[in-house]
Amino acid sequence: MTTELTTSVPMADTGADVIQRQVTEKSQKQARTLSEYYDFYDIERTCQTIRDFGYQRVALQFPDTLLADATVVYQALRKNTSSEIFVLADTSYGSCCVDEVAADHVQADLIIHYGHTCLSAPSRIPVLYVFGKAPIDLDEACRAISNAFSSEKSRRLLLLYDVAYHHAMGKFGSNDWVMSWYNLNMVNGSPMECDTAGRNNSNCCQRSSVASVPLDPPKDSTPLVNSESSPHSHGGRDYNLPSGTLVQDYTLVYIGEESLTLSHIILTHQPCPIYSFNPTTHQLTEQTPKTSKALMRRYVMMQKARDADTIGIVAGTLGVAAFRDVLTHLKQIIQASGKKYYEFVMGKLNVAKLANFMEIDVFVLVACPENSLIDSKEFYRPVVTPFELQLSLQTELEWTGRFVTDFQTLLEDHRSKYEATCLKSPAVESGIDGVHDNDEEGDEDDDPHFSVITGRLQSNRRRHHRVQYDNETGSVAKSQLIAGMDQMTVRDSQRQVATTLGSTAGEYFLERTFRGLEQRLGETEASEVQEGRRGIARGYQSEKRE
Repeated sequence: MTTELTTSVPMADTGADVIQRQVTEKSQKQARTLSEYYDFYDIERTCQTIRDFGYQRVALQFPDTLLADATVVYQALRKNTSSEIFVLADTSYGSCCVDEVAADHVQADLIIHYGHTCLSAPSRIPVLYVFGKAPIDLDEACRAISNAFSSEKSRRLLLLYDVAYHHAMGKFGSNDWVMSWYNLNMVNGSPMECDTAGRNNSNCCQRSSVASVPLDPPKDSTPLVNSESSPHSHGGRDYNLPSGTLVQDYTLVYIGEESLTLSHIILTHQPCPIYSFNPTTHQLTEQTPKTSKALMRRYVMMQKARDADTIGIVAGTLGVAAFRDVLTHLKQIIQASGKKYYEFVMGKLNVAKLANFMEIDVFVLVACPENSLIDSKEFYRPVVTPFELQLSLQTELEWTGRFVTDFQTLLEDHRSKYEATCLKSPAVESGIDGVHDNDEEGDEDDDPHFSVITGRLQSNRRRHHRVQYDNETGSVAKSQLIAGMDQMTVRDSQRQVATTLGSTAGEYFLERTFRGLEQRLGETEASEVQEGRRGIARGYQSEKRE
């Protein structure tokens, strides 16, 4: 049995379904009594964390599916702590991300995030994650995996799971089938634990701010790896693998229902065979290479991004660490390619919002890994990721099939190549003489390129002239050519006047068939000044009253 990769994202909804849909309580049916509420929402550990670190203003962030329990959790925390507790409103972005903007409104010094999360590191405020406890039958999971790999006992398995099943994964290694058959060939792919919750630590998990994740396994659990292990990072996830092995050496087994997390794992772990076990249906499904179709769709959007003259940078998050660095990185790439960009902050995306900016050729969404993959079939313009835009504009970079969605990997893997190839352009080192004096050579970057989308030559119209990267300040500076634009006329290799700076919005306006009401300048006679009406809108003095 096979399932096709789906990449629809809640951020692409119009917002009307939030009002109309019926919120189910499927995920918290087991939390009925007060003791079950305390266990499901981990009230004791939460209160202990608040008391240990002395937090005074705590913000609670619930998804829509758990919002009905907000009152019970609020009362429990107020009863067991002396802190001020606030329940945040609906997040402006994906519910899997921490909403630091809403927490700033109440000046919170701690955010407690409930439910599913992408585990993106926050940028400023400490966060405590409470995943909840979804029911799962471990015996059924082991039986399904055993039947699928009964003839391949030498295969290495890497176990991944939805965060809602984290409470049971510690006991997975104590199962008789796991201990007797696979021994050390099965590895738990959970996120790496931070034991410094609430403190800023630049050396922890390579993040500027630490998020506390409930990763302490039960006392009766058995680890799935030996002590000789080393950390690995792949697809935005951290793994502790036995020494001498890589993520590509394993077959991935994901425990959880079909979700954005599974879609993201399939897309970012392409070399690995992937299986998924649904705890609800107890079915183990092989995820066949349906990703090739998804990658082909993404490749088409990358080609459209290459042909684009105007690019819209959409902020899909304001709380994930390093998102400002990614915004700066994208601006540098766009400026180096001579294109125009605009920045947008509009909350949750939908077709109507982006349709208001038809002069934008392509949008790049800066969001968390799970919410960055937008299926833009309904959108009037393509919506790409920062990694896709980088590949589109930096033609010297070759795509090896690896797909990057997290910010840290994007900056670490490509920043050095970016500085060495694109930003150190020799064309501006001599100032105004940076324009080619040799008419025969011309500017190769300004030559038209063949577009696989239109099947024609696409002109490279530069909206920004060449820029120079300052290694000391880390900024992009304008060349002397632009600074002296009012003192000279720029000509191309054919001694014709060249357009060096232009407005894409103005060009789009000129191409429109309807440009508004006709002005008729100089054709309309000026009328004499006339006395206006007196009074208010409900009744002017000149109006007759009954």
